Amino acid sequence: MDVRAVLKDVSANSYSKAPVGLDDNLYELGILDSLTTVQFIIGIEKKLGIEVPNRDISYETFSTIREISKLLTQKVERRSEGQG
Repeated sequence: MDVRAVLKDVSANSYSKAPVGLDDNLYELGILDSLTTVQFIIGIEKKLGIEVPNRDISYETFSTIREISKLLTQKVERRSEGQG
């Protein structure tokens, strides 16, 4: 499963009318704020079948598609390996 494609799909279809680049800051573009971040995470968890605990979410790890992708790819790989 291509995590970046899922992220771009979720962000572009749900939160922005314009295309979102891998390094565009989702907060600076106004795509994400505290409420939409929660909604965004719920959408990602459903699409990828993973859980993203609050402790894993910070401005540094959740501001661009590239950074979010790194975090979620690790989670997807751990799930595939049976490590949760």
